[in-house]
Amino acid sequence: MRKLYEKNELLFAILWIILYCVVTIPIRGKLGDESAAMLAALAVIAAGIFVFVKRNHLEEKYGLCRFKGKAADYWFFIPMAVLMTGNLWGGFGIAYSGIGQVFAVVSMLLVGFIEEMIFRKAFRKAFQNKYLFVFITSFIFSILYVLNSFDPF
Repeated sequence: MRKLYEKNELLFAILWIILYCVVTIPIRGKLGDESAAMLAALAVIAAGIFVFVKRNHLEEKYGLCRFKGKAADYWFFIPMAVLMTGNLWGGFGIAYSGIGQVFAVVSMLLVGFIEEMIFRKAFRKAFQNKYLFVFITSFIFSILYVLNSFDPF
């Protein structure tokens, strides 16, 4: 894996995306986000990415290191935090029952970690132009979330 990463980081990221989709789409379609199988699959993928980053000493590049700088330098994240919580302002309902709700919440946290590591970090190096990177990753995320709204099964 390290040789592929060094040779072609974009291909490396694409292979992780393929693995992520091939493993999770069938589980989601048959068992749902609240299943233990989905949680286990996501945990294995997240652990694989985490171990790769740690073994190859890529923590700084992938943002898995201690916070550097002053918190005051990041005040501009406040509006983003407000926007992120917007869906909760009108209240929320529990979508699953019992342990399924816990599995779904932890699964979505793992999805966030996996997607950030694959898309935002691995794709970044492949695109020298910042604006092209932002456009392409935003487009890919948009397509994936639109496709995610359809039930394939």
